[in-house]
Amino acid sequence: MKVLYWIVLGLIALALALFAASNRAPVALGFWPLGLALEMPLYLAILLTFFAGICCGALAAWAGGRHWRREARRRRRRITALESELEATQARLAGPSLPARSAPSAASDLVPPAIPPHASADPPARVPARG
Repeated sequence: MKVLYWIVLGLIALALALFAASNRAPVALGFWPLGLALEMPLYLAILLTFFAGICCGALAAWAGGRHWRREARRRRRRITALESELEATQARLAGPSLPARSAPSAASDLVPPAIPPHASADPPARVPARG
């Protein structure tokens, strides 16, 4: 992958060098409201305009991503808070343990107590159905 990167970079550099060598004629660039005129080679005027456009586009993309950067910062703070809360909870749970229960001394301790019988042996009264 690095070899491909260097090949592409070399081709771009070669293209720029050929462009600069082919367009060496001087041009005068005038700035209307200031009455200022600059004379420079054509390739320099075109490349400066190209790189100025790249910089403006990068600045616009950076400004457009402010929402996502703000959201990432908010989520990073939330994750940090939740991690510290988790650590505190784990420390609290691991700290003082519950008192140990004693083992049953006899087999009768393992059997649950009997359920007491109902107070009356009569079946429950039936409610008449509505019709």
